[in-house]
Amino acid sequence: MRSSFVKLYRCALILLALFSLLSTVIAAAPPKDRKVTDKRFENIADNSWSDLTFSVQQPGTYYIEMTNVKGKWGGWGCKNNKYPDGTVWVDGKSVANSDLRLRYRVKGDWVELIKIKQLGVINDDWFPHDSFDKKKTLGQTFVAKEAFDAAGLHTPTWNTKDSQGTLTLYGKSVGTAVKAKGKLATAWAKLKLSH
Repeated sequence: MRSSFVKLYRCALILLALFSLLSTVIAAAPPKDRKVTDKRFENIADNSWSDLTFSVQQPGTYYIEMTNVKGKWGGWGCKNNKYPDGTVWVDGKSVANSDLRLRYRVKGDWVELIKIKQLGVINDDWFPHDSFDKKKTLGQTFVAKEAFDAAGLHTPTWNTKDSQGTLTLYGKSVGTAVKAKGKLATAWAKLKLSH
């Protein structure tokens, strides 16, 4: 009996380690499973909304990313984790406790999903994240809780009028989670308990 309990305990520890590893692998990069749309922006007005429109997308996990920036272009946001369901990514690496101000359109109405109050002073509650000065990408993961057909970021250009860049929306494929669970189930099946 004691031997079976020890084996079960060891198997539970192995399973816990597999879950931990799986979580680390999943969070190691922003979800770019499926490209929804992209748009090239030129002569971007300072502090404007840079919005993408597309066919209706279902609730799920998404990632919006700025790339190919010429000039100065970034995203207003914060450095104190106002949105626990997502995070900022710079050059494919997550930035702890940071979010970008993001809105999406649900049934014709714009909804600010990641609400960050505009302040008259830059601090951790109101911060311009940039996507230039040796940075190649700036993005934000988010969870859409409703079907939506547009999304955008509030974008500063540091008082310039000639900035340009590409904004892309990616969706996380539902099949990805199923594949990961399938691998975990396979690993679990390989663990054999003996009496």
